[in-house]
Amino acid sequence: MNKENKGFYSYFNDALKQHEFDIGATFTFKDGNRIKEQNAVYMLKLFFNELSEVYFGKHKDRNNVQVERVVFMHRTHENGRFIHFHCALKSVGNKEAFKIAINKVWRKYVYNGLDVHFEKVGTGFGIYGLHEQKNWNGIKLNGSGTGKHKGKQLATDTNDGNWLHDLQHIDNGTSYYLRQQQALDKHTNRRLNKLFCNENKLVEVKRFLKQEQWNTLSDTELNSAIALNIQHKAKLGKAF
Repeated sequence: MNKENKGFYSYFNDALKQHEFDIGATFTFKDGNRIKEQNAVYMLKLFFNELSEVYFGKHKDRNNVQVERVVFMHRTHENGRFIHFHCALKSVGNKEAFKIAINKVWRKYVYNGLDVHFEKVGTGFGIYGLHEQKNWNGIKLNGSGTGKHKGKQLATDTNDGNWLHDLQHIDNGTSYYLRQQQALDKHTNRRLNKLFCNENKLVEVKRFLKQEQWNTLSDTELNSAIALNIQHKAKLGKAF
């Protein structure tokens, strides 16, 4: 790593931190040792399209509201060819429910996808994401940004390395996106219910959706709701 690249790593990690990415995810394929790059990229693009559809519905196409992410493609693993992706994402709504939704959408729409591996987006995430980068001539960070994104912006004019800018999305302050960050609307909750249904049988998502509703309560309201929930479970004789 030369001095110029070292400075870029630091700049890139600062940008990741500023955008508050809170989930690291690794996407792999059953045939990662032989899948074509363009097919792998298409599968990941399809996945992000479907995940954004779940969380933003018609606003995805109407207002270009999507899940925020930065995408790295790696071509090797343990010295052998193995196409896979490392992504930094910003959760929408309840973080744990969002992670479950990620895995369910990935396995549902990517026929050759394996379970998603999750990790924290630490200070070394950008360094690791770019460690296979060979062409540094066209890669750079552009723009100053405005509002909550004032400062470093993630942009590049190349897609021939690890960092796949064409698959990246950074929201520009869309009002609907900001509202969804505060609390998911009823349409999104219905789509999540449908995603988490197993032939009309709801699974653990109800607990997460309930928790999402609690996130909007004041401390007094939340304490009251917790007390009522404990009393209800005690009457039913359920452990918690």
